[in-house]
Amino acid sequence: MTPTNAPTSTTTTTAASTAGKASSTGSSDKTFAPAASWNAGSDPLLEINDLEVAFRSSTGLVPAVRKARLTLYPGQSVAIVGESGSGKSTMAHAIIGLLPGTGRVTGGTIRFQGRDITHLGPQELTALRGSSIGLVPQDPMSNLNPVWSIGFQVKEALRANGLAGVADDRLAHLIAERTDDAEKPVPSTGGSIDVNEQVSLLLEQAGLPEASRRAKQYPHEFSGGMRQRALIAIGLAARPDLLIADEPTSALDVTVQRRILDHLQTLVRELGTAMLFITHDLGPGCRAR
Repeated sequence: MTPTNAPTSTTTTTAASTAGKASSTGSSDKTFAPAASWNAGSDPLLEINDLEVAFRSSTGLVPAVRKARLTLYPGQSVAIVGESGSGKSTMAHAIIGLLPGTGRVTGGTIRFQGRDITHLGPQELTALRGSSIGLVPQDPMSNLNPVWSIGFQVKEALRANGLAGVADDRLAHLIAERTDDAEKPVPSTGGSIDVNEQVSLLLEQAGLPEASRRAKQYPHEFSGGMRQRALIAIGLAARPDLLIADEPTSALDVTVQRRILDHLQTLVRELGTAMLFITHDLGPGCRAR
């Protein structure tokens, strides 16, 4: 990888707020705790200051990100736009400790909810991922396990975050909307829900039609756009405070890109989730703002 400058970013604030969101997610065992001094109403959710990332090669350290700075507030969307190879995804992966190979943070700080997460240990990173920071990775063709059904992969995301069978307010609302029988009980926030129904609701919310049937299918039976919607459902399954969308539409055609981006923006706005959207294309970057 050749040395590059940090990518540029554009920002905007969505109408939603994450205030009080943690209490609405049910009984999730979220072990990552914000700093005691962090105020969700006024303090940044994510702060990156002078971040430097490098990869070790046979000739020494090769810089991939230099002096990157970024500030993201709760409920805000930030689009990071830069050419291929400029270090966009590298910076995003540094946030959640998923740098590949010999990559490592060599300078600067990353603060999330007031805490320095630049060099968290494996256990703390596991607690951070999914429940606090979700990820929609690049290339829907290769980021789903081909031997597991779509529904099973959504269940795994729920189980990993202690949310399998736990209803939150968005699921309770979806059930109430589609329940014709007035006598059928609607689960309350934090109450129990059948995990298969929970998976179907998450896929439905991500825009997949016939979600109950689709949950039993495998990735090779999905189109590229459907796979991307499944990854969005997985990324938002634990209702994280921050969603990193790493070029989620780069492998899709233009018309599908637009539908996916519009739906993703609607979802994060409704959930009050902040979004870090990474792209090399100014068009999707502007739509994601």
